[in-house]
Amino acid sequence: MPKVWGFEQKVVSLPQTQQYMDKIDLTDKLISVEVDEEVIELYEDIVQSYIGNHLDSTRAAARYLYDAYTYDSELEQTNLRTSDIDEVIMFGKIPRKSIAIPTITNDSYSPDFMYMVKKADGTKELNIIVETKGVETPANLRGVEEKKISCAKKFFNQLREDYPELNVNFKDQLNNQQLRTIIDDVLREA
Repeated sequence: MPKVWGFEQKVVSLPQTQQYMDKIDLTDKLISVEVDEEVIELYEDIVQSYIGNHLDSTRAAARYLYDAYTYDSELEQTNLRTSDIDEVIMFGKIPRKSIAIPTITNDSYSPDFMYMVKKADGTKELNIIVETKGVETPANLRGVEEKKISCAKKFFNQLREDYPELNVNFKDQLNNQQLRTIIDDVLREA
């Protein structure tokens, strides 16, 4: 399991972190993690600020990609604490800027969470990408956030068309939606 820097060692601020990260080559710090007999390569370490600004004291679940829960919003924290769902094989926060989804705002962004889930027949080919937003309705989204979500939907729809074997589903989550419901909906659609 990758270790989150800043929890068992000194917490570093973002400017210090960026300065340090510019000097380190993480390509030689990969570890292998076995998930249902499949080996996945992950970075051995990750800087806390790349996955969340706040630390949750709850012990991270064995299915979580990192050794500590970090989050940016209350909805993210709720997702971390309620991700003990039978169908979830592995889940984690997506590090900032690790997926560069182009947007019409001439910028890019990375969604919040990834979930690898198994279907009713036991296959684990279903991946769910979730963007969390701490608002009650889509009408409450800021214009730029609405555009990011729209671009992400188009990006992942195109990805599904071009590479159907990836079976990636993008979902946005507002405050009034439970993670369990999102996963159930995706499994029903599969």
